[in-house]
Amino acid sequence: MWIPSKFRKLANALRRTLYPLGNAPRPCPVEFDGSFEATQNLFFRLTGDLHRKCWDWRRGYFKIGRSLQRGPGGARADTLELAARSFIGVAYFCLRDDCPDWRDRYLETIKKGTDPNSKYYWGRIESTAMLVENASLIVGLLLEPKNFWERLTSQERKNFISYIAECSQKSFYESNWLWFKVLHLLFLEEAAGIPQEKEICGLLDTLGSFYDGEGWYNDGRKEQERRYDHYNAWAMHYYGLLFCRLADHRYADCKEELKRRAREFYKTYDYFFSASGLPLFWGRSLIYRFGMLGFFALYIAEGLASLEELQTIKQKVVSTLRKFLAEDILDADGLLNLGCFAPSAALLEPYSGDGSPYWAFKFFAFFLLPSEHPYWRALPRSSNDQDMKVIRSLGVTSVSDGDRHRFFLNGGLNSRLYTWKYGKFAYSNVFFQTVDPKYADNSFTFRSQGRFVSRDTLHDFSAGPGGSWRGRWGVSPIKGLEARSTLIPLPDGYVLVCEMECDARVEYLFCGFKIPGKAVSRGSSEKKLRLSSGSFISSLGIFHKDDGRYFCRTVDRRRAMDSRKSSLPVYRSFLKPGVTTLLFCVQASDHGNVTPVDLELRDDLLIFRERTLERVLKKNGSYYV
Repeated sequence: MWIPSKFRKLANALRRTLYPLGNAPRPCPVEFDGSFEATQNLFFRLTGDLHRKCWDWRRGYFKIGRSLQRGPGGARADTLELAARSFIGVAYFCLRDDCPDWRDRYLETIKKGTDPNSKYYWGRIESTAMLVENASLIVGLLLEPKNFWERLTSQERKNFISYIAECSQKSFYESNWLWFKVLHLLFLEEAAGIPQEKEICGLLDTLGSFYDGEGWYNDGRKEQERRYDHYNAWAMHYYGLLFCRLADHRYADCKEELKRRAREFYKTYDYFFSASGLPLFWGRSLIYRFGMLGFFALYIAEGLASLEELQTIKQKVVSTLRKFLAEDILDADGLLNLGCFAPSAALLEPYSGDGSPYWAFKFFAFFLLPSEHPYWRALPRSSNDQDMKVIRSLGVTSVSDGDRHRFFLNGGLNSRLYTWKYGKFAYSNVFFQTVDPKYADNSFTFRSQGRFVSRDTLHDFSAGPGGSWRGRWGVSPIKGLEARSTLIPLPDGYVLVCEMECDARVEYLFCGFKIPGKAVSRGSSEKKLRLSSGSFISSLGIFHKDDGRYFCRTVDRRRAMDSRKSSLPVYRSFLKPGVTTLLFCVQASDHGNVTPVDLELRDDLLIFRERTLERVLKKNGSYYV
């Protein structure tokens, strides 16, 4: 049943109030070392708890329980999402072992969901949710037809084909969603013998138009949307490599190109993990957690990985899984909760629902590898020991600060729809983001009509020497405000020079890196606010002449990506009409100290002192080089 949006919002607000009652989150008690046996144990734990809680014996169908949020399609769509996203894990596992009870439950669910005479028929869902979830069902059925597809009767197969044919005629967003349409058409070709080559090749060409080089796709071509994130791993390349596996020889040229792009992606995606294997966190849908690792499984399964890469992939898998399993990712019933490291309403997308976190089951694509595959015996090995890597197609510079901490400086990502997810100057794998429109880490926020807004317009950007980025940007709610910024990397942070031009007086905040816990101010001065909490340090230096003030903001756990109470250095001031030059030095460390840096603006020169080194950057137009 369709429910007006205002009532959905009220219902979701009530869910968020009631959800924590008697539902304390907890970690996943699985020891994970990356072996085949440990991967099996994790699969059994997560899938077993899901079936104990969500399988309705009386109805012979899945059910959903307490949630932070219902998706726009309501309970019917959320149930399909939960069933389909967990099904892909079972389909991968059935390639290596049999689990008849779980297999039969999914078959029963598929029969009822695609029978137009059933009350559970998915074709009546009043949203586009089924277009996404059908992809997982299709992949699971095509991977090994004898496990699922051939167990359906002739009529049940006709029902499924008719349902997929009907869905394939619907409108798919011009984004990663086009892969879902490719899979719909591929299924009709493989299972029903209906030729779809022309349509599939056209869709692959459109997806190719999103490709910007070095392995990275933008998620569509909308104005002011430069969205590059983990969707490249858990959607663009994941489905690209699955297509290579499932499609026949007629698409040989397309498959070769998809594999070439996957190889390019592996080379640069490596720099979004620290040397110890921890991933960076930015962009949308972080509730999918370790789903990005599914790309590495398919990369290996398609024969693209060298023996050395098997070791570095093992390091990423082990470190990422251990990180997540140690966090509060489960609810009281053992289900994956809606959050990244703990339940977090602020982190959810409008389309998030009960089953959304189970895209993490894409990780179980590692069951494509037989138990005797060399990957399972490979020893974890650190990679990307290069301190800095410039990725020009994205407009970012990846910087390593030791074995654990890696961050990237953002010169080229932007979004009007998801400003804080793509518009910050830096993203880290240790110092997690704030989810707050006012106190946004590594960002400017500006007061406009009683609320705070941030950058949502990127006019142009270009790479400078030494990994620096120059950009001209604006804030659409504030007409007449334009900024020209130079972003210069440091080993543990960055220097930001901003020339702001505006027509009126505007209040602004600028925030540095957030650190966990209640911080104390140590070593602060007139120019610098330095926060310390255990071995974590966050430093925000202000080197321009201004009447502003800095302070420490305690971040409520509901406004933190990691759902922990934490501390944030903040600078508050005002822009005056005309041109104002701002100069900040932002640093963070998880090992107790940051590099001493002193800056000075003198006429058209930026004097840069770092330990015994002095550099002079000269102004060229509005930027420093």
